[in-house]
Amino acid sequence: MIYDLSAVAILHKLGYDQPTGRKWLETLKQDKKIDMPKSYMEFMELMVDCPLLGTSNLWVGKMEHKASACIPRTFYDQLQEMIDDRKDRWSKRPGKYERALYHLFQLPAEEWPQEADNYLVIGSDYVGGVGEFGIRIEDLQKDDPPVYCLKGQTLIQNKPSISEGCFSASLEKALFCGLFRILSFSIFCTDF
Repeated sequence: MIYDLSAVAILHKLGYDQPTGRKWLETLKQDKKIDMPKSYMEFMELMVDCPLLGTSNLWVGKMEHKASACIPRTFYDQLQEMIDDRKDRWSKRPGKYERALYHLFQLPAEEWPQEADNYLVIGSDYVGGVGEFGIRIEDLQKDDPPVYCLKGQTLIQNKPSISEGCFSASLEKALFCGLFRILSFSIFCTDF
């Protein structure tokens, strides 16, 4: 029996061995003008738009959940979108969050790194109280970078590596739901 398989090795054993998401990922890299970690590319090439991870916390592509697609994007893209939504109607009595957005609105984008870290948002876990999680932009060139979560307005390291944290957790949830019954049944049947 083989233990300690990587998420990609498990996917290969399950028959997910065609890199159907490679072109989509290359387009995403070009559109966002960013690198992608090797471990993220290897996993996502197999999992983009895969129904197996359709309900996972990891955003796996163009699959639509409610009104929005779960497509990885940068934190700065999200901030810009929120600013654009408020441009013509800033509150007269803004809260702390809206004041921070207004402050960024007044700055050129080149100065944003002095105010907030940027990262590639790759998933969300609102039930777990995390909010969104991602990889810092400066870590994208690493093969297996750490994963950070945004709690409030603070970026906190959540997992030491993307393969150890996100991929394993996403696969465990997906496999537990469907394959647990199959495995239980097959174990039950082989005992007789």
